[in-house]
Amino acid sequence: MDNLFLQAIGNDKVETINRIKKNKEFLRKLIFDLQEVYTLYITNQDHQNGTRFSIAKFSNNRETIFFNANENGITFSTKLLGYRKCNTPSFILAWIIDKYDTCKGDSNFMADVENPHGWVDVQIKFTDVSANLMDIIRDIALILDYEKVAKRF
Repeated sequence: MDNLFLQAIGNDKVETINRIKKNKEFLRKLIFDLQEVYTLYITNQDHQNGTRFSIAKFSNNRETIFFNANENGITFSTKLLGYRKCNTPSFILAWIIDKYDTCKGDSNFMADVENPHGWVDVQIKFTDVSANLMDIIRDIALILDYEKVAKRF
């Protein structure tokens, strides 16, 4: 017997639900793979239009790293504090702004001073068929390393 509720809501809604389910399943796999490399404290919330995985770096910290899956794909988001340019290459976050037009620096980060320091709002959007998926996953790993998320050994 077919699902009567799916029949009742119509094909457009069913297609939207299927896209959300596909992106959610891909995100679950990605989170599972991340957990094999990093120690993550994860909560999951399902909503009508998608799902959200929230990650805390430590068990007693608030969540600061987020993955959202909806019908349009997956969004990785966080906020990073760092330098746009300085003498210590490991603290420089300008590459994120240059690489992803969805990432924005605050006015302090973008200031025209010797060592601009401020917040970067990171929003990286992708799907399971993104042409640069491995590059995006590598960048997410770099961000987790920058945030000093503990690795599993």
